[in-house]
Amino acid sequence: EADRMRRFTWLVDEFYDRVHPDERAALRQEFAAFVERGEHMLDTEYRARHADGRWMDLWTRAVLLRDADGNRARVIAATIDITARKQAEAAAREQEERLRQFGGASSAVIWMRDARTLQWEYLSPAFEAIYGLSCDEALAGNSMTNWIGLIVPDDRAHALANIERVHRGERVTFDYRVRRPSDG
Repeated sequence: EADRMRRFTWLVDEFYDRVHPDERAALRQEFAAFVERGEHMLDTEYRARHADGRWMDLWTRAVLLRDADGNRARVIAATIDITARKQAEAAAREQEERLRQFGGASSAVIWMRDARTLQWEYLSPAFEAIYGLSCDEALAGNSMTNWIGLIVPDDRAHALANIERVHRGERVTFDYRVRRPSDG
């Protein structure tokens, strides 16, 4: 039993030695608290050094198993390398920030809509000056309805038909008039 415990302790220490130094103590504490509290499952992310020396982002799910009497018996864990996902998320955040900087510097309205719902996901600051409505108000609730409500009634069918063309994948440029809530 003592040999088995020494081997287990060595394996645990070797595992934590691979965890990034900035995250090692917190991961040890998180895992110990999970076992101590007797929770059923733990999901955690951390960085660890690969055998080739590079840092990887990892996700681990640990499950606490109990014996027939309900006592903590074992922990089973699965770990997945999520480095590519983390890099993609960071790249997406970087692109979004560049878009926001571009939109903030533009005097034209730039918007993004969800391709499925057509709800606005982003409006550049120029929206407020041109449409006479705050971005927060325009994005609240059903933003497609909000937008249609700003369009002069005679131009609504034309604007909607062109949005439908865009929704089908066409490139479209079109004009329409709006009535600004701020000054009519």
